[in-house]
Amino acid sequence: PPPDFLKACGHCAGEGWVLDPVAIGRRIREVRESKGIGLRELARKVKCSAPHLLDVERGNRGVGPAARRVMKHLGMITELEWV
Repeated sequence: PPPDFLKACGHCAGEGWVLDPVAIGRRIREVRESKGIGLRELARKVKCSAPHLLDVERGNRGVGPAARRVMKHLGMITELEWV
C-alpha cells in the first residue's frame, strides 16, 4: 500500500496519487523527533531556515526541494521512492 502521505487524485479517476503536505509534514516531525533531532539542527543540516522547516512540518508548504532533502536526511528514502 502507498504511504499515508499519498492520497488518491480527484482528477485522475482514482488512478493517480498526489502528495498530502499536511501528512508529509506530520511524518517528517514524527521521524525527526523519534531520532532526537531538533528543528534548528535539522534545518542547518539540510541547508534551509528553521521557519521554513517549521512550515514544512505544519503542512503550510508544498513538497519542494527542502522537504525532499529533509526526508532523505531522515532516512525516509523508501517512502520518498513513492513520489
